[in-house]
Amino acid sequence: MGDREQVIASANVLAVRADLRAVILVEGRSDQMAVEALAERRERDLAADGVFVVPIGGATNIGHFLEVFGPGGAGVRLAGLCDVGEEAAFRRAL
Repeated sequence: MGDREQVIASANVLAVRADLRAVILVEGRSDQMAVEALAERRERDLAADGVFVVPIGGATNIGHFLEVFGPGGAGVRLAGLCDVGEEAAFRRAL
């Protein structure tokens, strides 16, 4: 199984968690680590709040993750973080 397939499989598993309230979609693992480090610095426990940071393997993959977590999927609150150069891909998908 390739990296993209692993990321998608993990997202599908996460989408059925009963404690899932919100998802922050980020481009990659380093973005995930940065958001989680900032939350920790501000003494926020994202997992306890039901908020999960999900790396999507690049901005062009956002469509699939919107299907998994958006209104037609898990129906949770969504936020996203991407590089300014990838903003158009996020906007098109949204």
